Parts: sequence; structure tokens; C-alpha cells
Amino acid sequence: YITYLVFLIFGPGVGQMNLVPVIFSCLLLILLYFLFSKYVDKRLALIGVFVLGINYQFTMFSRIAVRVMPQFFFAFLALYLLDRKEDKKIPAFLAGISCFIAFTVKGTFAQIFPAILIGYAFFLFFKKRKQMKSALTLVGLFLSGVILTSFIWYLTCYLPHRNMIQAY
Repeated sequence: YITYLVFLIFGPGVGQMNLVPVIFSCLLLILLYFLFSKYVDKRLALIGVFVLGINYQFTMFSRIAVRVMPQFFFAFLALYLLDRKEDKKIPAFLAGISCFIAFTVKGTFAQIFPAILIGYAFFLFFKKRKQMKSALTLVGLFLSGVILTSFIWYLTCYLPHRNMIQAY
């Protein structure tokens, strides 16, 4: 939808098509700065984001119209939401929605998703050993965000266009 919006505003073209990964890579760098600054001081977080920003692979994937950068953005948004407010229920649900959006952007996220889910469950287990009910509630909310969004996608996107998707 963002590509469509860019085409609507600027017209179709190669430069406009490559604008979407640039936007997501900039948003990813900002998001990673906030995530890094929680664990290290702001100067080191800025250096880390700068080193990532000048990395050859990151720069190349930020310039070509593939769906890697949106997938990374939504995956790291899920990790950011899980990390920032691990005791709150709404960010866990929103992180599940973000994980499903990362899957719809690029299907290879299905290979990464189990690692996020298992890692989050272990994180909560070791952090909240005495509060297992609270940890299971957060994992359940995370999964409910994924399941609810996938159910809505199934009804609104997959079923109406099933023949086209299966032919692909």
C-alpha cells in the first residue's frame, strides 16, 4: 500500500519504486537507535546505528525495490514493542500484529517467527519465574495479535483472491 501511495503522489517510476525501501530503512535506523539507547549510552547507540547505516549490504538493500527493509522494520518493531513494555498487555498484542505484517511483506519471515516466539517465551520465563500466569498471558496476547491479524487477512485478502494466490 505504501508503494501505491508513493506512485499516487509522485507517479510511477523506478526512482519512486526505490523510495519505499529508503523510507523503511530510515525508519529502521531510528527504531534501532531507540532500541540500542536503552542498553548503552546515546553516543554508542548513535555509533552503532551509523555503522549499520554505512554497511554495504544495508545500503544496497535500502536502495533496491525488494521487500527486505519493510520486513526488517516490522520484525524489529515487534522486538521493540516486546522489549519496551514487557509488563504491559497492549504492546505484546501490537507486537503480534507487527510480526504478521512482517510475514505478509515477505513470506520468509515464517522462518524467523519461531525464533522470536521462543525467544520471547524464554525471556518471560526467566524474567518472571514466580509470575508464570502473567508471562503466559503476555505470550497469549502476542499470539492472539498474530492469529487475529492472520484471520482478518485470510477473510479480506486470501479468500477473495484465492485463485490468483494459488496460481502464484
